[in-house]
Amino acid sequence: MRLYVKVLKGSECEVSISSAADVLDVKVQLQSQVSIPVDQQKLIYQGKSLCDSKSLAHYKITDGAKLFLLLKKPGSGMTPATSSTPSVTPLKSPDMTPMSVDSLDEPFTITDDPTGFWEKLSTFLKRHFTEKDAGKVLKQFKKDYDRGLNSLSLDDIERLASKQLHNSKGQFRQQRT
Repeated sequence: MRLYVKVLKGSECEVSISSAADVLDVKVQLQSQVSIPVDQQKLIYQGKSLCDSKSLAHYKITDGAKLFLLLKKPGSGMTPATSSTPSVTPLKSPDMTPMSVDSLDEPFTITDDPTGFWEKLSTFLKRHFTEKDAGKVLKQFKKDYDRGLNSLSLDDIERLASKQLHNSKGQFRQQRT
């Protein structure tokens, strides 16, 4: 099968490997292509750090999948045995239940709001709901927002950034003409 590996500060390369191979086998092939030692490579797939000893099938990596290659920081102490896989909660997880009124009775305030977004949303909600209900809605909205943001993969972030950069370049050209 073929895998595509994106080096975040560089280009993309292709690796042809057996579907029964493990992550270490991919890193060995990458070392010959991009000249980065295996012990300095960190592979990411769908937002998860891959462990060298696990098979590609374990991570459900299929033909045509896109992996991201990061460099480990020197002296970080990360080894395949000690590296942790970040937990990524999918946007539609089983624990997403309808808002419980009882669990949201305590007052809710946003302390870190450099853009003022949460304060503006709170003001808007208070126009249409009681202060207590507006706080409940705001709390649940913030919880869902954080969950959705944490579920983004590196691939999602790259697509969003590319689209935004592409749109801003187009707007710049339009303003100049």
